[in-house]
Amino acid sequence: MNFTIPLIIAGSITFMLALLLSHSARQIGNIAIFRDYPDNVRKLHKRPVPSTGGLALVGATMIGSALVIPFMMEMLSPGMTGFIYFFMAGAGLVAISGVYDDLYGLSFKPKFLMQVTAAIIVLYGLETQFVAGHISYSEVFWGVRAVIYGVLALWIVAGCNTINLVDGIDALAGSLLLTVIFGITIISVSWGVVDVFPFIIPLAAGVLGFLWFNRPPASLFMGDSGSMFSGFVIATSIIVLAIHASHWMYTLSLALLLSVPLTDTIFAIIRRVKFNVNPFESDHDHLHHILQRYFKGPGLAVLTLSSASVIMVTIAVLLSSITRPVMFYSVYGILFGLFLIIALIYAIRVENCRSVLSAQDLADSDPNYQDPVGELKNLRKHDNDDKNVRVSRLAGSHSRNGNT
Repeated sequence: MNFTIPLIIAGSITFMLALLLSHSARQIGNIAIFRDYPDNVRKLHKRPVPSTGGLALVGATMIGSALVIPFMMEMLSPGMTGFIYFFMAGAGLVAISGVYDDLYGLSFKPKFLMQVTAAIIVLYGLETQFVAGHISYSEVFWGVRAVIYGVLALWIVAGCNTINLVDGIDALAGSLLLTVIFGITIISVSWGVVDVFPFIIPLAAGVLGFLWFNRPPASLFMGDSGSMFSGFVIATSIIVLAIHASHWMYTLSLALLLSVPLTDTIFAIIRRVKFNVNPFESDHDHLHHILQRYFKGPGLAVLTLSSASVIMVTIAVLLSSITRPVMFYSVYGILFGLFLIIALIYAIRVENCRSVLSAQDLADSDPNYQDPVGELKNLRKHDNDDKNVRVSRLAGSHSRNGNT
């Protein structure tokens, strides 16, 4: 059975559903006051914006996957049918933690714990349902297997957080996701692998629908629920695709698909570690923040990073089908060397540690620091007002339900 028509139909339905759900999510965010407020430091949008877009993206993608999977059952690899349940469970867990964080706030530790748990669920599903039919572990020492799965778990958690970290200006995360999904799709077709299509095609359609509301100036934000869920889907799909690689060197080419968000994440860690700042604290010196300040707006910043992602994805696609190992390792070595040089220059030249401090720390430590003490008070007032409104509405709802 040809899977093209079911994919097109499911993608179209998912796109329309994402548009509808995004519109509803924006209304819910405004009514329930689940909004992201600007701070003129890291969050540079002009007005409060609903952060409930992840609800629409997750819902549309999950429904789209449920629509397309029945039509592709016969074409999926052995064990893939069973693995889908583990994948859905892990993706759902990541989405739930993100939704809770968007609505009520969640510290990094419980989010990280849930991401690790989701990764373990997926890797257990891969081990028991999928990997055995493709890779023989009979001669692999258990310690080596533990290292492999540790690296894969780190990859999944990194995928969740890299997309989350680049979701800092309008349309950037969605644009980068589309370039990565395009690369995964091209490689899958060239390798004759359809196992990732039930995940990435609905995700692409969902991102497209969401981007209509996230284009500058955005009226809806993806939030942690959308960014972490998308990163989870992408990272897991790359692992599934890597299992089908005919040579281990081709798995290295797949890592290049996420090179732009991964580079930003690595630079953020370098920046924060250098100044003894918690690596999980927020700042406004990400690549997109720097470009936004340089170009005095988000448009060219998004275009620059998206173009860089297109270039790296194109290189990944070319390397995934190259037949000469010497050429492969030469190109990969050059890219890795360039990255190390850029990272070293970045580590040496980073001198401004002010941005990795919170606004309140800056105000307390520097008497000449002008801005945002008053704005911080206003933001706290906004947050408290929002919480009070939510509590009062919830209490009113309970009261009405009790009276009836």
